[in-house]
Amino acid sequence: MMADNKAHLLDLGFSGGRIHTEAFGTVVRNPTTKGVRSIQMAGKVIFQTSNLTVPIPVDQTILEAADEVGVFIDNACRSGTCASCRVKLLAGSANMEVDDALTQQDRSEGYILACQAKVRGEVTIEA
Repeated sequence: MMADNKAHLLDLGFSGGRIHTEAFGTVVRNPTTKGVRSIQMAGKVIFQTSNLTVPIPVDQTILEAADEVGVFIDNACRSGTCASCRVKLLAGSANMEVDDALTQQDRSEGYILACQAKVRGEVTIEA
């Protein structure tokens, strides 16, 4: 419902910065569950602080990749609504299905939500 209303308001010409939504729950995910990953690679993620570089499949988020290699990124909801997993994107590009927890300032300063971010090519993050 929130996504539909937001899309409608955007279609009417409201700026995204003036539209506020609320999440009435989160997607429940178990980060320890290992599923079958795609063999198609999206690129790689460089965890600058941890000095690690890992390949990342098209269906994996940066947070999931970090979990697999032991890079700590704070997180809570894993659905893009709490901003606990906010990290700075230093280089490259990432897509996020949900980024409502980021402010305009966060976006302009290069922050992304690791739980939502899927890479396109090579990215470097501050983690």
